[in-house]
Amino acid sequence: MAYLMQKIVVTAENAFQGQPIEISPFDFDIARHTIYEQNDESKISQIYMNLIQNFDLKKIEGTNIPGHHLDFSEAKIPATMIIEFSKLLVIADMEIFSYNQIMVMKNQCTSILHLFSRIQNFRFNGSDSGAKDRIIKELMDARNAFIDNMSIILSYSISLGLKSDLYNKKFANLFNNIEKKRDAIMANQNTAINNINNVVNQVVNQITEKIDENNQLGNNLRDLIGSTQVNRESNGFSDLADNYAKYANKWLICSIIVGALTLFISILFTFSYKFSWISPKNNIEAAQLVTSKFIILGIFGYALVASVKNYRSQMHNSVVN
Repeated sequence: MAYLMQKIVVTAENAFQGQPIEISPFDFDIARHTIYEQNDESKISQIYMNLIQNFDLKKIEGTNIPGHHLDFSEAKIPATMIIEFSKLLVIADMEIFSYNQIMVMKNQCTSILHLFSRIQNFRFNGSDSGAKDRIIKELMDARNAFIDNMSIILSYSISLGLKSDLYNKKFANLFNNIEKKRDAIMANQNTAINNINNVVNQVVNQITEKIDENNQLGNNLRDLIGSTQVNRESNGFSDLADNYAKYANKWLICSIIVGALTLFISILFTFSYKFSWISPKNNIEAAQLVTSKFIILGIFGYALVASVKNYRSQMHNSVVN
């Protein structure tokens, strides 16, 4: 999908006294730029939605190393769902939307773009290891809110288009027939009143039938959008479950290897006194030997506990999804 605009006017952090500047939409960064449009909320909402429709997922790709603190692979699925769903909304003509709908679009889009910016500019902080998981959780919640709110607006815009087409195409022939029959009736004044009444009744019946058809089309459309949303949600959870299961198997293999090494080293330390070359010669060497054993066993024990904990965590996420 192409950008609707070649340039956008923004205010930037480093701009002199907040003066507006022109930039390419490809260079827009929500962390540094604010859309500058005076008293025109519809234009702002249109620009924000268009930025999401054309957002490049490579910007939040991070690293492809599983378990790495910069691995945001779990964010791709909800981000893709948001972008693809936004493309369903036609925003070339914003006048068809109410002020409340425009503000909903603006708020949802700025929230999504802020999350994309936080992922793009994420820096690992050792004292806050859960920051990445919180951002991914916020993106998943934002995806649900975005689809829920935009589904209502999407249904409205599609329904409006259907109504317009129905009245323009289907009712045009009816009114043409009225004009023709009216001319024929006027040629015969003696039966004009009766014929007019008959024509009116026929037209009313035909319009009633067309209105019923329109209502049926609207109901079918709402059912289609609802089923589409459910299918996308279920596919997304299925993919997440498969990814978590894959990571869980890796951590299980790691746990088995570390556990086997820990057991082997424990047995080796138990019978180490039989090796004369390692037997301590005095109390100082004995203390050093015992301390070394505790440190080594502690390292392998910690690695085993961490591996098992990660395995249980990934399996839990797989089962939940």
